[in-house]
Amino acid sequence: MDSRDPWMLVVFSVPEQHRQLRHQIRTELTWLGCGLLAPGVWVGPGHLAGETREVLKEKGLSEHVTIMLGDAPDPAMPLREAVLQWWDFEELSQRYDDFLNEFSPLSVHFGQRADEVFAQHLLVVHAWHGIPYLDPALPSELLPASYRGAAGVALFARLQELLGATAREHVHAVVGSAAQIETHHAATTMEPQ
Repeated sequence: MDSRDPWMLVVFSVPEQHRQLRHQIRTELTWLGCGLLAPGVWVGPGHLAGETREVLKEKGLSEHVTIMLGDAPDPAMPLREAVLQWWDFEELSQRYDDFLNEFSPLSVHFGQRADEVFAQHLLVVHAWHGIPYLDPALPSELLPASYRGAAGVALFARLQELLGATAREHVHAVVGSAAQIETHHAATTMEPQ
């Protein structure tokens, strides 16, 4: 997100008899990278508007939600301070730190055999999978000074570059072999008609 890009405001109101939907909406908005502005009012980068509409519609939650796009919010405090209240950067920073601490050594020392590389790649992808959904990808001037999101993204990209192709080749080799065995087995065990 660039500092000139639009922002998204998501407002929802759920009748008391459907209060369980509130939790579902809050969960989806969190996993879409939105921050909590106030109860029932969420904020996020404007580029998330289409995906937000789509996800909420797929989950049957869109009838309770209004999505608006606009210029940068104008809170009573500096925008950076407000952003630090709207998003849980402490938790997100911890996720990035954990990822960096666990996998930085892997960018230097990784498996030699294809099955080792595949296993390492699987661990990397598993550890990484939730992080990008929670990160609003805000301009760096709005983020905490100690935030290592960019370093985490760079490490993940580097590990994909180092491990991805070999991991895919390993999967193709194993799946291809399994498919050949299954085809051979099926061909040799068919009963005559």
